[in-house]
Amino acid sequence: ETLAEGFDIVLVDGPPVLAAGTAPVLSAATDGVLMLAQAGRTEKEAILEAYFLQQNVPALIEIVRSEPDKELRNEALEYLSLMGSDEATEFLLKALEE
Repeated sequence: ETLAEGFDIVLVDGPPVLAAGTAPVLSAATDGVLMLAQAGRTEKEAILEAYFLQQNVPALIEIVRSEPDKELRNEALEYLSLMGSDEATEFLLKALEE
């Protein structure tokens, strides 16, 4: 909070999400998260798990809406079902109605 008072943007570099338990703590203490992945090298399932660990409901919802791979969409739905957020629950209920 002290840094945010003096700067428009504060970037905090953290460890890889799946390698350390501190990433979810850091993401909860910030206004947003920029996650980097190497195209063609980072497995999509690892990205899903990272979104889940960060409780990033909007990212998982977007995967369900736009990912062409049905297995990956289903995995994102599974992660959403494990989250206790109102946003995830509302999305899942709407998806069941369709």
